[in-house]
Amino acid sequence: MARTRVVATAADELDALDDNLVVWAREIPDLDPLTEGIVERIQHLAHGFDASMAETLATTKLDRRAFNTLGKLRSIGAPYRRSAGMLASDSVIVWPVIVRASPWKTPWARRIFMT
Repeated sequence: MARTRVVATAADELDALDDNLVVWAREIPDLDPLTEGIVERIQHLAHGFDASMAETLATTKLDRRAFNTLGKLRSIGAPYRRSAGMLASDSVIVWPVIVRASPWKTPWARRIFMT
């Protein structure tokens, strides 16, 4: 059976996902192979980004919350300070999570009360 291209691409650029999409399109007629291909490739990229972030976190001995908090403080600029409320409003982390995982409980940060 000839290979059917689900996404317009050069024949030498086809990969295992393209082969799977041909099978999925045959077995699941209602499946949109173009959309499914895009979603699968994004998931593959996300997995790679997660692996890269895990290496960075292991090297820096930080967790994701601390890494994101430090990144936010760096983006604000000197003197790298924000109240907990400001950090909470700037982030997607809900307030109870910030309280339970307070960065000031770690040796690299200290709590400063803002007035």
